[in-house]
Amino acid sequence: MSASNPIPSPEVSGEFIESQPLESAVILYAGTLAAANAAGNLVPAADTVGLVVLGRVESNTLDSVFDNTAGSAGDLNATVKRKAFALSNSTTNPVTQANLGRVVYVEDNQTVAATTTHSIPAGILIGFLNGDTTQPIVDTRYAFIAGSSLI
Repeated sequence: MSASNPIPSPEVSGEFIESQPLESAVILYAGTLAAANAAGNLVPAADTVGLVVLGRVESNTLDSVFDNTAGSAGDLNATVKRKAFALSNSTTNPVTQANLGRVVYVEDNQTVAATTTHSIPAGILIGFLNGDTTQPIVDTRYAFIAGSSLI
C-alpha cells in the first residue's frame, strides 16, 4: 500500500553492515574480508561458489578475533564495514593498472586477484596505496553489484 502521509525513513550511512551472525566453526579476523554464505552467515571471504563479499571485519572494543569454532551458527556476531580498503595483491594473478575501475576477485580473506577460479567479486579496483602495486585499493561497496546480473 502506498503511503498517503509523511513517514519516517531514517537515513542509514550504508558504511556498516550491522552486527551479523557468524557461521559455525569459523574464525574471522579484524581487517580481513568477510562474506555471507547461502544461509546469510558470516564466513571468511574465499574463492568459493555461493559467497558474497560484504566488506572488512571490524574490531570492537573487546575483540579483534571472532572465534566461533566451538559454536553454532549465530552464537557470535561481528560487524563488517563496506568502504575502500588496501588489500594484498595476488602473486599468481595480480591486479594491475589495467584493472583500474574494473571488478577484482577474492583469492582469500586478504588477497585479491585479476582472475580466480570461481570469480567471487571483492569489489572495484580504485588504485594502489601510495603507488605500491602489492596493495590494491578495492571499494567493497560494489562487491554485491559486481556479483549480480546487473553488470
